[in-house]
Amino acid sequence: MKKLLVLLTIFLAPISLFSKNLEVSDSLYTKYVENFGNIVTAQEKSQKYILNTYKKNYNDINKAPITKEQKQFLLASLEYYMGRNYILFYDTQTMINHYKATKTGRFSILKEYYKNSDLIIKYDESAIKKVKKLVSQDYTSDNVLLLEAALFGDICLVKNVGHLILNGPKVGKITNKILKKHPNNIYALMNKAAASIYTPQIWGGDFKKGINYLDQIIKNKNFESASKILKNDVYTGYAMAYGNLGDYKKALSYSDKALKIFPQNIYSLGVRKLIESKDF
Repeated sequence: MKKLLVLLTIFLAPISLFSKNLEVSDSLYTKYVENFGNIVTAQEKSQKYILNTYKKNYNDINKAPITKEQKQFLLASLEYYMGRNYILFYDTQTMINHYKATKTGRFSILKEYYKNSDLIIKYDESAIKKVKKLVSQDYTSDNVLLLEAALFGDICLVKNVGHLILNGPKVGKITNKILKKHPNNIYALMNKAAASIYTPQIWGGDFKKGINYLDQIIKNKNFESASKILKNDVYTGYAMAYGNLGDYKKALSYSDKALKIFPQNIYSLGVRKLIESKDF
C-alpha cells in the first residue's frame, strides 16, 4: 500500500455504535485475493495472464458457498488489486517523476503518469460501490474499512484535484477510526506511516514520524505473519524515509529487503535508483 495513501491531513472520526463483523476465512482470502495481489505487485506476469487470473477468481468467488456479504467483500478486494495493476508504473523514470511531483505537492498532474486512468477508475468505482453497501449495512470491521481507505486513496490519484480535496481526507479519517478501536492494527499503522513519508513536508509530511510508525509495525507480534505486500511497503517506506534524511546506508539496507520480496516491482526499483543517485 505506499502510493495509495499519499494524501492529506489525518482527521479524527467517531466510532460507530454498532458494527457487524465480516469474517472471511484466511484460506479463501489467500486463494482468491492475496495471491492475486502478489502476482500484480510482483510485476512478473503478462497483462493477459493477470486479466485471465482476475476473471477466473471473480467467477470462482461468485460460485463459492459463502454469504452474499462475504462475496461482495472478496470481489471488491479483487477489483482493488485489478485497479492496482493499472496504477503500478512500467518504468522507473516515470515512477521517479511521479514521486517528485508528489513531493512538491503537484497533485494536479499526477494522473498524467498513469496510462490507463479509465481502467483504474472502472475497477475502483465498482469496488467502492460494493464496500459502501457493506458499510451502509453496518459491516464496519477493520478489513472492510481498510479496503475502503485503500480504494479512496487510489482513486484520488487519477481524478481531479477537487475530488482529491473532497475525498482524500477520508483515508485518514477511516484510518483513525480503526486505530481508535485497535491501536496496534499494523495495516492501519502503515497508512499513517505512508501519510507521513509520502505527503509533502509543507503539508505535514514528516519522515521521522513515518519511521516511528514503521518501527511500531515491525515490533508488532503480527508482523512476521503479515502479507508480502505489507512487508514490501514497510521496507520501501523505510528506504524512502532514510533516503530523504540522507542516511543512504540504512536506505540501501531496507531497499535490499524490499527487492528480495518483489525483485521486479518498479516502484521499489525506482526507490533504489533514487538512493543510488542520492537524488531525493
